[in-house]
This record gives sequence, structure tokens and C-alpha cells, in this order.
Amino acid sequence: MLGNNEKEMAEQITDLAFLSMSSSRALFIIINYQHETDKLRFVTTLQKTATTRDLTVRLFDPKGKSEHGIKRLYPLLISEAKKKTLCVVHDMPRSQDNSKLDSAFLEYLNIHRDEIAREHPRFVLFVHAGDAEQFINSAGDLWDFRNRTYRLEKPKEKEASSIWEKLHKIPLPTLEEGEIEEITKHIGSTRNLIEDTEDVDDKAFLLLDLSKWLSRKHAFHAAVETANEGLALQGDEKSKLRASLEYVLGNAYKNTSKIHEANQHYTSSLNISKMIGDRSGEAACLNNLSLLNQIWGRNDEALEILRQSLKIYREIGDRTGEATNLNNISQIYFEWGRFEEALEALKQSLEIYKNIGHRSGEAANLNSISQIYRTWGRYEKALETLKLSIEIYRQIGDRSGEAANLNNISQIYKAWGRNEKSLEYQKLSLDIYREISNRSGEATNLNNISLIYEEWGRYDEALETLKLSLDIYREIGDRSGEATTLNNISLIYVEWQKFAEALKALQQSLDIYKEIGEKAGEATTLNNISSIHQKSGEHDKALEALKLSLEINREIGEKDGEAANLNNISAIYHKEGKQNEALETLKQSLDIRMKIGDRAGEAANLNNISQMYSILGRYEEVLETLMQSLEVARYIGYRSLEASVCHNLAAEWERRGDIAKALEMARCTANIEKETGNPNYEKSKKIIERLKKLL
Repeated sequence: MLGNNEKEMAEQITDLAFLSMSSSRALFIIINYQHETDKLRFVTTLQKTATTRDLTVRLFDPKGKSEHGIKRLYPLLISEAKKKTLCVVHDMPRSQDNSKLDSAFLEYLNIHRDEIAREHPRFVLFVHAGDAEQFINSAGDLWDFRNRTYRLEKPKEKEASSIWEKLHKIPLPTLEEGEIEEITKHIGSTRNLIEDTEDVDDKAFLLLDLSKWLSRKHAFHAAVETANEGLALQGDEKSKLRASLEYVLGNAYKNTSKIHEANQHYTSSLNISKMIGDRSGEAACLNNLSLLNQIWGRNDEALEILRQSLKIYREIGDRTGEATNLNNISQIYFEWGRFEEALEALKQSLEIYKNIGHRSGEAANLNSISQIYRTWGRYEKALETLKLSIEIYRQIGDRSGEAANLNNISQIYKAWGRNEKSLEYQKLSLDIYREISNRSGEATNLNNISLIYEEWGRYDEALETLKLSLDIYREIGDRSGEATTLNNISLIYVEWQKFAEALKALQQSLDIYKEIGEKAGEATTLNNISSIHQKSGEHDKALEALKLSLEINREIGEKDGEAANLNNISAIYHKEGKQNEALETLKQSLDIRMKIGDRAGEAANLNNISQMYSILGRYEEVLETLMQSLEVARYIGYRSLEASVCHNLAAEWERRGDIAKALEMARCTANIEKETGNPNYEKSKKIIERLKKLL
């Protein structure tokens, strides 16, 4: 039917257009083609067929006409939806070397996909066979919005023909369906096709496509099972299809915190990509392998891998990949506390995004830059940078990005101690998420709002808000979000001293994390269970839970979590009067922080160690350790910690009778607190006045 009878295909599309008009529903069709002449011939056939039904075909050419391009196409499609019109987008813009589709245009199409659900346009989009994989990978969410997929003509290659003929037969879910129903229906349809397919490569390709779709829906466990099925069918050890399946498995395992498995599959994909000369695939694998090394705390190795990836992206002229890599490099410098270098890498990345017109990349980079200013305590600069980012999101119509940025602005105000302003921006963000029906974003926002109510001591409102969030996560089937919210609910019960209810919520959360195999979440929940046992004075149970958490963090290579566990174990030893054991455990934590290059954690640990030395009466070591902590805090620009260390130094110098030095440190604390808006500023002023009287 498809590929041989163009007239029948044109009649089908015309019928669907009329059905769309009569039901006020959107129509989005993708037609895959190989030859330009066949495409032009079919457009003529479609125009003639439509004319017999009193339907006008309107052609759009974003490649040749800028007025059909970025920021203009969707408004035009929506405007035409009010008429008896079927829109045909027959040429998309390409990169400068003409080797692939323009990434900025794909980004625009993908970002504005919600317009299809809201405004019900009717349009056909032609995608060349050679661009299909890039289109699916770069605009995967838009791909999922399609109603039909057609193959214009049968190519000589058997695989491509059968795959596209099968893909178009999958009855795609309607836009009104819920998330769980959508996933169930799509899986069932695709499974039926796979069963009817004899060619093993065709089966593997369909399984790959389904696995990618499941990952985009955050159904990572199902994505793993599906990709593994496809891999089992692959006999060719050097095929691009096998490399893609290995890569998808790496992504899915990474998102379920199975880091060793992710590493295995990324490495396999990397080796295949090298053998077949796929430089882009090689760079992508290296990029992800670097992220795994960061999780393991191997930041030196991660940086070296990123530099290899960066070199490849530069050699093949992939500017977007280059910018992304520089962004990832900045994150390593950030973790090391080398904020100036992190900022420099981000600025290089930002310049590339500006040069290639990648507006959302530019906005995301400004977001990352704002986090550095926030860490420095330069809240006004952080807000200024975030507002530049939010302006871009508004210009390109990315409502989801706008909402996320409003949330980030809220976090700046929260860190600044301005919770009223923080709540104001959280509610603005929440309104957008609700407007665009982003249920996951809405649930996350409600979680954040609850934290503000909790800080204000308005626990009833905090709990009510968390229950709304929990309902949404359960409705959309987000098990991880459900578990996180149960963790937060437990904190409210702790404030009310209802430890049994808190433990019940945490046990539910723990069961979910175990069920979905999210080891990192499991470790975090055990850590929180330990905290409740500590508050109840059940130190043995607290220590048992912490040791289980520590074991998991070591198993998955989560060095930061391991160091945090050791810090908490130290606190239990301290409460039990085992000060030497507490000190030794803190030193183990410090060793990890130093090995992974976590300068901020290193400075905080040194500050904690100084307090243990003080309890043990080892005052020379108190002063030495505090000075080390102060040096690191100042080097990395960690202003809030610098204020805390100066406060402790003031107390130590006062204990030694050196009031002048104590006063110097107290003034340092007060100056930072005043600069950053810390509410402890008034207390520090009183300490200064008291010390002045002692001079």
C-alpha cells in the first residue's frame, strides 16, 4: 500500500485532515522519503487530491524562506488551522556543510511541540531517510506526537523499507490519553508488530526504537529489558545498530543508578563506534563515560575523557557537542571548587551557543553561570544572570524552561533568606507547569513550596502540599518522584515528633527504591532512617542503617554519599562519647573529599574536625585545622563557610585571650553575613560589641 500507491496515500492523508477538522483535533504526519523528485511528485498528487475535497494545501519551506523558520513556523501552522487547509512542511533548514539538519531548527520544533496539543494544527512534515535518525534523537518528544508515519517510496534496502512500513502501522496514542495508558498502548502496539516481523535486524530496530521511547517517558527499567531483547538478536559485533542498543542500555542503566552496568554498555558502544569509524558516536560515549567517572569520584579521569571527547567534536566540526562538552568540563571544575575555571569553560560554551544560534543552550549556560555566582554569595549577580536566561526562554517560547528558571530564581531568594520572595517565584513557576500540563514539573514545584512552609513552621500546609505532589507522582506513575516525596513527608512527621509515622513513610520510600532498583535513593533513605533513630536516642539502630547506606554507596561508587555517611557515623560516635572514633571517621571522610577533589566538602570537613579537636582539648590542632579550612574556603569563594570558620576562629582566639584577633575574625564573619543577607548578622554584631568591651 505505502510506497507503491501514492494516490491512495494522498487520499488517506486528506481523509485524516477532514477528520481532524470535524473533531477539532490536531493532525501531525511524518513522511519519510529518499528521492527529491518522488517527494515533489507526491506533493503535486496531494494537492490535486485535496482540491477534489475542497481542501487547500499550503506549502512551507523553512529551508528556503526565513519567514517560515524559527519562531515563525508554529504561529503560521496554527493560523492555517482556522481554515480548510492542510499544511505541508517540505524542506527543513540544514547545517552549513549541508551534512545534517539544522540543530537549532530541530530544537525549535521540539520545544514547541505542546502547541500541537493546545492549538490543533494540521500539517505534514517531510523527513529525508538519511535524516531520520538525527530527527528522532534530536526531536524525540516531537516524534512521539505524530499521528501517522508514512514511507513515500520503497528503497532498495530491505531493512529501511520494512522498518518504516512497520513504524507507520503503530497506532499512536491520542494526545488526550494519560501517561500510563499512553505507555501501555504504545508498548502493546509495538509488541504486536515485533511478533509479526521475521527479519531479526528489523526486530532489533523496532526494539531499539521502543527502548528510546520508553526512556523518553522515564520508564527506564522497561527500556533496559527492551534494549536487551534487541541486543540478544544482534549477531553482528560491529554494526551501528548494536552500538546504538549498547548506548541506549548505558543511558537507561545510568538513570537507574546501575553505574557499573552503564559503564559496561557505554564501553561496548564506544569500542564498536571506533571499529566502524563513527566519530560522533565515539564522542557521545566518551561524554557519558566521563559522567560515570564523576559519580565514582574519579574527576581526574573524567576530565581527561572529556578532553578526548572535546577533541573529536572539534575535529568533526560538531559545535553543539563542543559546547556541551565545555559545559560538562565546567561541572568538574565546579566540584573541585575551581570556580574561576568553571566560569571560563562556561563562557566558552556560551559563546559557541550564541554563534550557532542555539538559544536554549545559551539559556541553560546562563543558568549554570548563575549557580557559580550563587555559590560565591553574589546573589544579585546570580539573579541578573538568571533573568537573562529566562528572557531567552520567553523569546523562544519555551514555557518549560521558563518555569524551571523561575524555580531557580526562587532557590536564590531562599538561599538569601528571603522566603516570601522565594515562594512568590515558586508559585509563578507552578502556574506555568499547570498551564502547559507538565505534571512532573508541577509535582516538583509543590515539593519545593512545601520546604518553604516547613521552614516557616507551617507544617500543616507543608504536609498538604506534599500530599498533592504525591498524588501527582502516583497518577503519572513516577515511582522515583513518589519515593522522594515520601522522604520529604517523613521530615514533617519528624518535626511533630511523630517518629513512627516518619519511619512508616520512609519504609514505603525504601520499598519503592528497592522495587525500581534505584540504589542511590535507597542509600539516601537509609541515611534518613538513621537520622530518625538518632533523634529517638536509638543509636544502635541509627548506626546499623548508616552502615547499610554506606555499603550501598560503596557498591555503586557514590563517593560523595560515602563521605556524607562517614560524617553522620562520626556524629553518632560523638553522641556516644566515642570522640576518638568520631575523629577517625571524620578523617576518613576528609580523605575521600580530598581524593575526589571536593574542595567545598574538604573545607567543611576540616571545620568539623577542628570541633572534635576542641572537645579533645587538642587546641593547637584546632587552630591549625581551622586555618586550613579558612584557606580552602577563601580559595574557592565559599563565602557562607568562610563566615562559619571565621566565627569558630573568633571563639578560639578569644579562648586563647587574643581579643584583637578574635575581633578581626568576628568582623570577617559579620561582613560576609551582611554582604550575603545572612540572618545571623545581628548576632555577629552583638559578638563584636562584646569583644570591643574586652579590649
